[in-house]
Amino acid sequence: MVSPDQTASSSPLPDPQLLDGQFVNPLVSTADLSLVPADSDTRYWRIRNWSSDALPTPRDLFLHLPEEYLAEPSRSFPVLLLHDGQNLFDGELSYVKGSTWQCGSTADSETAAGRVAPVILVGVGNTGVERMMEYTPSADVRLGGGKGPLYAQALVEELLPVLRRDLRILPEPENTGLAGSSLGGLISLAIAFQYPQIFGKVGVLSPSVWWDKRCILDDVRALSLPLPLRIWLDMGTAEGQVHVRDADLLAHLLEGKGWKLDSRSTPPAPTKVRRLASPFERTFIVPKMALADLHYERVPGALHNEAAWSARFGAVLRFLFPA
Repeated sequence: MVSPDQTASSSPLPDPQLLDGQFVNPLVSTADLSLVPADSDTRYWRIRNWSSDALPTPRDLFLHLPEEYLAEPSRSFPVLLLHDGQNLFDGELSYVKGSTWQCGSTADSETAAGRVAPVILVGVGNTGVERMMEYTPSADVRLGGGKGPLYAQALVEELLPVLRRDLRILPEPENTGLAGSSLGGLISLAIAFQYPQIFGKVGVLSPSVWWDKRCILDDVRALSLPLPLRIWLDMGTAEGQVHVRDADLLAHLLEGKGWKLDSRSTPPAPTKVRRLASPFERTFIVPKMALADLHYERVPGALHNEAAWSARFGAVLRFLFPA
């Protein structure tokens, strides 16, 4: 089967309904959500209009299975949840038409080359105007936001249980990842801090460290020990000097808390930051033993867009899910 990035998706849905002269797809509550593919040989499909209990604004889900999932029916696989799901596979749905992360074809080629373990990819679509609300861990005085904990609840308490019920997914934190870019990178790290017993791997691409007076930096400072998280962190050098500096700060603080930079990392510039209140501090769960792994990279010339994130998605997979 060719890559899902090159094919149309299948959608296991009830018949559309007519509303105001237009056909629309009905909402799918978590109680009615089924993630079973339409056909036994389907590797990529789309579920429309999932309405969670925590955040009822509907969103689409996009699922991609590795070839091994079909070839080895008794085997279970790790899973990677990704934000901004409409930008991952299908160029007709992406924010910039035709520009996606090419997640399916990249995962397939990296797995076939023996560099990445077969992994199930799950894209969670954003909700447009509410994206900023849902992808921020705290409320900013000027910009609002702060529904990140509810979004995390939807993923952890609703989506993951259905995924594990309907698909062959390994349940351990070391086999469960979360990744995103920009605000999606910010909320990925915040959720991983909140639920380290669920997510053991996190991809933080071009994170919006600036949000709410850089509160994510204080979430790191609030840790007494490193959490058992394997973290990919990056920033393009063409995204702006301030954002590169903020990413350096984040990497520096993580390293200071005990995460070990891998040999291919860009050494972060040491900088002092002042202490702020942390909205997530009371939710941290610090295990007795933490295995800390960190890759940090300033990507030369990379911009803040899907093309740049697509270009390094293979490297993200190689670090988080090595073969």
